[in-house]
Amino acid sequence: MNPMNRNMGKSAASILKIAMICCGVLLSPLVAIWIIVGPIHDVRGRFNTDYSTRFSTERYERIHIGMGRDTLLDLIGPPLRKEGPFETSAWAFRDESVQQKYDRNATIRTESLYFSKPRKGGDYDLVVVSIGPNDEVIGYERWVTD
Repeated sequence: MNPMNRNMGKSAASILKIAMICCGVLLSPLVAIWIIVGPIHDVRGRFNTDYSTRFSTERYERIHIGMGRDTLLDLIGPPLRKEGPFETSAWAFRDESVQQKYDRNATIRTESLYFSKPRKGGDYDLVVVSIGPNDEVIGYERWVTD
């Protein structure tokens, strides 16, 4: 093998190593920002939220599939907004017991109850509960909007 080809291979490997180090140095601050901003986004969204009168995280954690509407309202207070009724496919609900109870392919009448709203424009902590045809909880979710 020609000694010149061997030197070119070594210099190419050196250039590649330098390029990888430079990329790592340049990208690490972006990765750090990405890791930090996610939690900040959620905290900021929760500060921009008004909740129903008796809502708390502890009370939200007591909600369960099959809970009656009146029990739900006693637990976390009246909703701030209602939407529906809607005709919704049972397969759209994550809980398998709901899909089995109403037949996965059935269309059921639902209502959405919102227990939070934004104080100002922007992201907020969305709390929504879906009520099914028997006036019982068939789905509930909580997340900070984007």
